[in-house]
Amino acid sequence: MYDFSKIKFDTFWRESQNRIYLDDMYEPLPNAPKDVIDSYNRYKDQISQAKRNISKSIFKG
Repeated sequence: MYDFSKIKFDTFWRESQNRIYLDDMYEPLPNAPKDVIDSYNRYKDQISQAKRNISKSIFKG
């Protein structure tokens, strides 16, 4: 069983002060500050890594 408590996602890009930089699909707009874009990209990478780890955990057992 995969330990979901280990997952800590970067959510800086979703904080209320940064919502003005997001479009309707919650993706950064072109004029978003670099730290918001970097946070969003880290979050996407973390989601991909979590999916891989969960799949490995499921198929290993």
